[in-house]
Amino acid sequence: NVVQVMEFEQMMQRAQEAHLACVTEIKKFWQLFAAHRPNKPFSLKSMQKAVKLVAGYQKMERIAANEYQNLRHKYPQSIQVLAAYATFAEGVRNDLVLFHQLQRERHVLEDSRQPHHGRIEEVLEERE
Repeated sequence: NVVQVMEFEQMMQRAQEAHLACVTEIKKFWQLFAAHRPNKPFSLKSMQKAVKLVAGYQKMERIAANEYQNLRHKYPQSIQVLAAYATFAEGVRNDLVLFHQLQRERHVLEDSRQPHHGRIEEVLEERE
C-alpha cells in the first residue's frame, strides 16, 4: 500500500512537472513576441529562440499527456488525476471536449462517494 502511494505520487509529480513546463514554455514564447518592436523584423536569434521554445513545449506536452494518460489508466477512480488532467486538457491543450469529458467523470465519481438524501432532480439542480 505504501509502495502504491509512492508510485502514485511520483507519477503525479512527473505529470505536473511536465504540465508546468508546458505553461512556462508558452509564457516565454509569448513574452518573446510581446517584447518585439513592430517596426523591426525578427532577428535570427529571436526566431531560433522561438523555435526552441515551441520544440520544448511540444516535448513537455507529450510527456505530460502520456503521464496523465498512464495515471488515468492505472488509477481510473482518482478524482485528483481527473482534475489535474482536465486542467491540462483545458489550459495547455485547449481541448474542451476532453476537458468536459474528464469533468463529467470527476463529478460522477464525486457524486458516487457522497450520500444523497434528496431526489436525483435536486442533485442535478444543484449542479446548474
